[in-house]
Amino acid sequence: MCKLCQLTFTFTDFVRGIPAAQGKMPYTSPTVTLPDGRHVMGSEKIAPELERLRPEPSLHVDDPMTEKATAAVGEFFGALVPLLLPRVPKRLLNPSSAEYFEETRKGWFGMPLSELEQSKGAKEAWEKAQPGAEKIKGLLKQRTEGPFVHGEQVTYADFIIVGSFEFIKLLGDDVYEKAMSLDPAFPKLYEACKPWLKRSDH
Repeated sequence: MCKLCQLTFTFTDFVRGIPAAQGKMPYTSPTVTLPDGRHVMGSEKIAPELERLRPEPSLHVDDPMTEKATAAVGEFFGALVPLLLPRVPKRLLNPSSAEYFEETRKGWFGMPLSELEQSKGAKEAWEKAQPGAEKIKGLLKQRTEGPFVHGEQVTYADFIIVGSFEFIKLLGDDVYEKAMSLDPAFPKLYEACKPWLKRSDH
């Protein structure tokens, strides 16, 4: 997922004892506590740890397609940030978190999210997202059988792509339907990954 869209935790009870990360976002979602007591933040760091702990069935985290999917989704989703990010505090956050989110992102972009939503970048978001969408299409159409990047076998690369689709869906049916309309392979992948989205509210 685009780094700009990761939600920053501000709840001191939750983050107590977890070392802060460097950069703009010291605490991000997702965060897990491993059996050995270590706290790990960020999907790209969590996935290899889960693969190590539960190697079967493998999600092939180290497959070359993982890096390609990450890059394609970053390009696609990154272009949509001006359009999607202003929806986050309205649709996903409680009042205190929304206030923090609005204030910090205002510092990042040099404008309130309400202005970002009306900016040229937001108006041109889908057009600018097209190259990234084409790369995602290419990954899904390398195999003729099955809906996944590797055909019939689901891998972590699929979850990277579907994770972005699920986040878009949470931000509104209008933007989700627009994303799904870009290529028939997109809703097919989303439907195929539904068993892994059952706990998307956890």
